[in-house]
Amino acid sequence: MQFKLKPIYAALMLLATNPAFAEQAEVLVLPRVDVIGTQKQLLKTPSSATIIEQEELESSHVLTVNEALRKAPGVVVRDEEGLGIRPNISVRGLNPTRSTKVLLLEDGIPLSFAPYGDNASYYFPSIDRFSSIEVLKGAEQIKYGPQTAGGLINFITPNAPEKFGGHMSVTAGNRDYLNTKINVGGKGVLFDYTHKEGDGARDNTHSNIEDLNVKMTKSLGEDHAITVRANWFSEDSQVSYTGLTQK
Repeated sequence: MQFKLKPIYAALMLLATNPAFAEQAEVLVLPRVDVIGTQKQLLKTPSSATIIEQEELESSHVLTVNEALRKAPGVVVRDEEGLGIRPNISVRGLNPTRSTKVLLLEDGIPLSFAPYGDNASYYFPSIDRFSSIEVLKGAEQIKYGPQTAGGLINFITPNAPEKFGGHMSVTAGNRDYLNTKINVGGKGVLFDYTHKEGDGARDNTHSNIEDLNVKMTKSLGEDHAITVRANWFSEDSQVSYTGLTQK
């Protein structure tokens, strides 16, 4: 097979390799692609979207994810045991039982154990672990995973800080409620620990939760970074569908 270099193509190649032409050429920088990202991106999102920022979560002192999600329009949450261990989330009037009609994500990763099979939410981390919540409703959510008939909710964990710092909080209340949180980080490493227990909303529903989250972020350049996360979660609860015991 023979190829012939036409004069017009030869001229373009010579022009492109000319140093004077290369100095005058402009560098094209493409914009970063975000799912939602910031409040400014909401205006560019074709679907209905809501961002619940960290300031709003802290100022309202939400105790469970149910209280947090009620701040998003179109989202209805049904309480079950009082601590938000197994939320029943409904979007646009769909069946809320075990949040099977909505895709739950944590930093873009599905929260349920079998999102392509049984999407029932029998496990859910404490709301204290997250710094913000993204809620997306409409046709656009189908590109983020399965089970998005009602929409998707993305729970975002805080970034690992470079400067050393942290905070600790202890909250106590009636029905033996206790919530202890320790957050310490620095040099791209974050340790977040939560201990929560209580008797719930009715008798025979005591729960004890231990949640340890470690997040490490390493910058590879101005536009790239790698993030590694590890989590240890333990739950000892007497929560059932009815709250009944053998006695």
